[in-house]
Amino acid sequence: MVIASILAIVFKSSVKKMSNTLTNEAHQRSLKDFLTLYNTISEYCFSRCISTFNERFATQTETSCVDVCTSNYVQYNQMFMFKFVDHQEQRKQNLPNSVIQEGGNET
Repeated sequence: MVIASILAIVFKSSVKKMSNTLTNEAHQRSLKDFLTLYNTISEYCFSRCISTFNERFATQTETSCVDVCTSNYVQYNQMFMFKFVDHQEQRKQNLPNSVIQEGGNET
């Protein structure tokens, strides 16, 4: 439940930032990325935190481990995506300069 609420918040903020002009394909890709992230976090934190299956519900220790794990994973993923976007923007800005320089060297 905690995983779903954290990811829902992250997903909602991402959707708000997206332009309304995205195509249906971009929406599907975004949903697929979100579901992949959700499944990855669920699997990773479950395998890391859930150790016994003797009780019907998760223990307090397991629950707190899952909370910390999901929080850390979401923060890491968010930081990674911000750095990736910054890197891509820098690449786009440097691309016209390198194309101009290459064009001038060839003649």
